[in-house]
Amino acid sequence: MNALTQSPLTITCPDCEDGIRWTSCYGGNDPDVWRVGTCETCDGEGVVPLCCDGCPNPEAVEWFQGYKLCARCAAEQKADALECGEDAA
Repeated sequence: MNALTQSPLTITCPDCEDGIRWTSCYGGNDPDVWRVGTCETCDGEGVVPLCCDGCPNPEAVEWFQGYKLCARCAAEQKADALECGEDAA
């Protein structure tokens, strides 16, 4: 798969519900809520990208041996694994 066509790994945004922020009408944990606006953390997308474990790249595109990696780091890790005789699949 070409690195340009890979989509980033994402998780559900921890700060909102489907890109929308809500607040309690009366404070506390009541079911009455008001819409506050679009979530700033995910820009209203409802998902945030995972960061690469091997570099400061903010968009990991694949999992390899338990690590989330960008395309460049994944290629390096797979080459190292092949040299060491580890499973590079």
